[in-house]
Amino acid sequence: MLETVKKLSKPPPLDSALAAPCEVPDAPSMADYDVWQDWMVTVLGALGQCAAGTVS
Repeated sequence: MLETVKKLSKPPPLDSALAAPCEVPDAPSMADYDVWQDWMVTVLGALGQCAAGTVS
């Protein structure tokens, strides 16, 4: 039983695509709340797309 648990608890090998850099747009230079909010939405979307590309 213990051997089975040890075999099942071994993590899967990681794909090298997980280490690929994600492109993040440069931060805005304007000190405007709406501009920064739009930038954050863009950044989170870009990171989500990058992560989805490594999973599929």
